[in-house]
Amino acid sequence: MRKFNYPLSEAAERLLASLQGFQPDLDARNEKSQLLSQFTKLFPLENLRNLSLHDYCLGEGNKDSFSNWIEKKLGKISMYRVGSSRSHFIFKQRDGSYYVIKDYEGLPREEGLKAIMELQARIVEMGGSEKPEGIVGMSLEWPGHMAQLFAPDKVPSRVLKLLHSYYPDSFFPINSIPHLDNYLEGLGVPRENIPVNFVEKNILLQSFYEDRIESFGLTNIEFMLELYASELAPFSIPLKKREVLIGMVRFFKLYYGSDGFSSPSYLEDERNYKLALKKKWEAISADLKQATSEEALADAGSAIAKFLLPTKEQNMINWRYTERLSGLAKDKMASMQLAKATRALLDSSSGESPDIESFNKIVFSFAGGDEQKASAQLNPASRSLATYLLWMENPEQDFFLRSESLSMFTNAVAGKDCVRPGTLTNKDYVEWQRFAFELKDALDESGLEAVDLVDVQGFIWRVTMSSYVWFAGSSYGGTADQLERFMREGIWAWSLGDTMTDGLQTWIEDHPDLGGFDMPDSPISAIKKDTRNQFASLALLLKQGGTLIAKCASYTKASGMSILGIDALCRVNVASKLTVQDDEIRVPVTWLGASKLVLENSHFGKVSRTIQHMDLRTGFSVLGQVELDMDDLSGCAKEPSDANKTKGEVRLSPKLAVPLNLILYGPPGTGKTYKLRQEYMDLFTERGNEETSTSRAGRLAGFLTWWEALAITLDDLGPSSLRKIYSHPLIVAMASHKSSNKPDATIRGTLQMHVPNECPDVQMAKRMPPYLFWKNNEGLWSLVDGSNLEEEAPSLPALFKSWKEPYSTTIEEKYSFVTFHQNYSYEDFIEGLRPVVDGETEALRDFELRPGVLKQACRMALRLSGFEGSVHDFCSLTRLKRNNYYKELAVPGFALFIDEINRGNISKIFGELITLVEDDKRLTYDNELIVTLPNSQERFGVPPNLHIIGTMNTADRSIALLDTALRRRFEFEELLPDYDYLAQLPSSPMGIDVATMLQAINERIEFLYDREHQIGHAYFKRLENENLDEAAWLRMLARIFKKSIIPLLAEYFFDDWQRIALVLGSDGKQSDHCFIQHNVAGRWVAVGSDIAETNGKRGVWRLRDEAFMDPEAYRNIYKI
Repeated sequence: MRKFNYPLSEAAERLLASLQGFQPDLDARNEKSQLLSQFTKLFPLENLRNLSLHDYCLGEGNKDSFSNWIEKKLGKISMYRVGSSRSHFIFKQRDGSYYVIKDYEGLPREEGLKAIMELQARIVEMGGSEKPEGIVGMSLEWPGHMAQLFAPDKVPSRVLKLLHSYYPDSFFPINSIPHLDNYLEGLGVPRENIPVNFVEKNILLQSFYEDRIESFGLTNIEFMLELYASELAPFSIPLKKREVLIGMVRFFKLYYGSDGFSSPSYLEDERNYKLALKKKWEAISADLKQATSEEALADAGSAIAKFLLPTKEQNMINWRYTERLSGLAKDKMASMQLAKATRALLDSSSGESPDIESFNKIVFSFAGGDEQKASAQLNPASRSLATYLLWMENPEQDFFLRSESLSMFTNAVAGKDCVRPGTLTNKDYVEWQRFAFELKDALDESGLEAVDLVDVQGFIWRVTMSSYVWFAGSSYGGTADQLERFMREGIWAWSLGDTMTDGLQTWIEDHPDLGGFDMPDSPISAIKKDTRNQFASLALLLKQGGTLIAKCASYTKASGMSILGIDALCRVNVASKLTVQDDEIRVPVTWLGASKLVLENSHFGKVSRTIQHMDLRTGFSVLGQVELDMDDLSGCAKEPSDANKTKGEVRLSPKLAVPLNLILYGPPGTGKTYKLRQEYMDLFTERGNEETSTSRAGRLAGFLTWWEALAITLDDLGPSSLRKIYSHPLIVAMASHKSSNKPDATIRGTLQMHVPNECPDVQMAKRMPPYLFWKNNEGLWSLVDGSNLEEEAPSLPALFKSWKEPYSTTIEEKYSFVTFHQNYSYEDFIEGLRPVVDGETEALRDFELRPGVLKQACRMALRLSGFEGSVHDFCSLTRLKRNNYYKELAVPGFALFIDEINRGNISKIFGELITLVEDDKRLTYDNELIVTLPNSQERFGVPPNLHIIGTMNTADRSIALLDTALRRRFEFEELLPDYDYLAQLPSSPMGIDVATMLQAINERIEFLYDREHQIGHAYFKRLENENLDEAAWLRMLARIFKKSIIPLLAEYFFDDWQRIALVLGSDGKQSDHCFIQHNVAGRWVAVGSDIAETNGKRGVWRLRDEAFMDPEAYRNIYKI
């Protein structure tokens, strides 16, 4: 038993007294003990290095994976909040690919897992040694990202989670380093004596348990729970309402646009004026640091007090402090003390935590005024004044605490008001700092990249500007979309239809703020309750001002799924006045942003009304629901209740976040066509929905016997009771397919009939092969041993596989592909006459008009909207009918991929139709264009769901020389050589750094020629093969240089071998380790028809074949 050799604090003594007579919850104790036992049986230490991806990874569909146990199942014992699946270092993502931590992402995933498990196995092994604290020293042996496991400030520590899971009697079940520090100090360990080594911290807390607590009859897990319920529990602000935070992020992006913190409107609203205040503070701070005399200190203190005074430019500090701050500014002695306190505060901020308590004590002693009245003001002031100055001094490190907005924010995201009563303590401020950085990390992960804590405070301020979130419909009669009109007229309107009587209209006109709407004498009081509640929401919006989210909700009978579409967001100013026109109640608003969000709506009842308000937690929770794509909605018969189409936009599938017109450009070998095929083509490939277990069971039940179905079931379930077997989808399907009146009896009889004779727990006399099943003395059924199983029924492995692997589904390619060249024409692309040749005589019979690639692609895109006619037929419809085809929640996209787009004559190929591909000239958009084709005289336009994606090689033609009309209408994405990719290739057996070598070559090309003629990384892709030995690897590199790199350089530099030699790091001098030599000849040589004497001044450039197999020749390219 370890000893705890520190005097106990008073809090520790009170804790011990409270544990006298402790009565354990035996059921909970047994449950936790069984969990730990089950974990170590599933993952014994000796097997850790051999775990498969299925055994380890999240995302594999295995609820008994190592990662799922560590994060979730053992969470009942001690929390391990990873924040992201990435904290498990490797996991399977939703798209089927694997995330692997950067240290190992260049390796095959199985090898990456092996390296990851090697580390974790060594941690567990050392945890059982005599000196487990040596684990921290292991960090020196591991790559950078993995070494973060050992960081002293890592919260939580996976190391401690692993140690307690494998050695629950030796390590304490707390993984958070700050919490360990908090409890050790609270129990009586002097701060300077708390170990730096976090494993030693844990062992020290475990020694307290063994020495002082174990005799009370508590397990260390039970004592851990008592600690968190005691007065020693650390102050914490958890970001546990992740759905709420997601909703806040979406709200912020709606409000300011997708640019978020860098958007001009955010900078104008929030950041710029704060930076102006900071600049003003920097001058005051500089004077303060230089002040030595009493006069200078008094002047600095007065300037600080005036800086804190609320003004039109500075609204951060509450107006109720004006009187006290003005007194500080005028009183010389008080100003001097304020200056000294501020200087001490700023100096202390470089340490472990700023000394806010001392600052407040000094400043408030000179604040003056009535003391009883002061307490109500000074508590919030203790949070804002000091933290505001710290924030102005260092916004990268310090966080401004504004009580009201933080109360609202933490109520929403933490489920409680985390602003504690009383004055702010140094310890609490450290927790607020941690909270701010945790929030910043969460915002960064969401795509809102906060520059510093100014942006974090700006985010909090924006989402808590109002106490409520309002949702409102934007359509009439289910599908009559009004959003475009609302946005055009700057209103939101509510049509009351028959409810709008003359008396109600007159009353609203007399009460445009809805004041007194709930009085008995108002006509609103006589309206049905649901409509009165909506008037209440509208009245509150007019009174408080706030933001209103335009939504469309629907319920799908086919799936039972409620869907919420978020269309746009607008701002309603305080004291806005209503008007009534055409039976509409109209509210003046400022529309801020449009959206394409489609959410799975678990709050259907909450957002079904035309207008309603919710508290921040509920409202942002609604906005933070799971985002859907078309795969989630397939087969749903939508019943819309509001509009689905936003202004000037077609609601395309949310997963197609691809520009309508895009060109990938870059030098040769940078992966343009590869990205086109591997990334973009996959977006436009529709794979059938993955089979559910029910549909798969129905498919297999048609050809299986009962014993085969039961074998598959037990292989899937493992040892199971009869009740569990009866409910398996395959058995349910078999009973339905076989029309069995008594399936239970059939199942029992089949199981017993196919049991080996030596099974003692089955009494059935008549048994027959194959002998597949076994019943144990607990009544659980299972399959016999694997070797016997395959011998009894050789067909079973294939049947097991057919159940585990989903049925292969159809693939529909929603794209077409074409390559431009010099002879490609308008007739090929749009439409043109083509010869009709007799199949037998090959004689020319006639000419016929045939559609080109673009016209065919437009036709295919229209079909995806549900329209079956031609492009001409679609363009001949009325505009309203055309728009109706693109009002669905999501219209799949169709893509036309154009390889080598710059090799064609764009003006010749597109002709007059180049304008039609512009985003806002597409069919159904506000500025849609429809033309008549000259040959067919058909009407023609480009559908809004047709994506045109091209590639261009800048070595063929610079982007600067590209057709101007094309450049204006396309977005461009540049692809350059990827040296990181090369750095992750299997290591060269001869120490040749391929990435550095190519970078050196390209830097010289850019200097001697231009950046558009660099050489891409894809030429070296063949070096990915890990099975190449040293000689084969060098032969492959030689082949790449001889067949690709050298010919490309010769083409670039027009056979100027002197410049090619410079690119390859040689000046042409005689060398045994260079690719190109300049051999000087002091003799007569023939030059054309003349005779010239070189006399050593001319020579011959020679490519040295032997250099290709010389490793030093490659290294010399990048050696300086």
